[in-house]
Amino acid sequence: MEVQKEDGTWFLVRILPYRTLDNVISGLVLTFDDITAGKLQDEAARRYSESILHTIRQPFLVLDSRLRVRSANAAFGHLFKVTLEDTIGVSLYDLGNGQWDIPALRELLGQVLKTNIDVRDYVVEHRFRTSAIGECSSMRTWFSRAAPTRTPSFWR
Repeated sequence: MEVQKEDGTWFLVRILPYRTLDNVISGLVLTFDDITAGKLQDEAARRYSESILHTIRQPFLVLDSRLRVRSANAAFGHLFKVTLEDTIGVSLYDLGNGQWDIPALRELLGQVLKTNIDVRDYVVEHRFRTSAIGECSSMRTWFSRAAPTRTPSFWR
């Protein structure tokens, strides 16, 4: 469990049983590891990633392992006439009143999550209904599953 002190210091708290030589639990051992530096690095990395994301001209989404939107750029909001506040944290399949719940896309993303494959230039054949793009019948996409060696705390 991670806890934060009032001064902003972060600790990883571990609670373990204290066992006697006879292997009888006789109490608890609490450890507090200072993880503030890692938290600050995670936050800096998140801000840096977000700044890059917002410079991309094409609509762009970052999804977590549950296919919820972690980040979206302004181009996505502009094209699909959605606010970023209404997009972040929402399941991909719930975006645009369910317009992204496309069986072929659902199958593809399931494979991406299972096998860690990169998919480039996948064409989504679907009629998206937005006033910004009218009726768009196809959209070229690229899906890649990033597998960090350590899950940054902002993804949890």
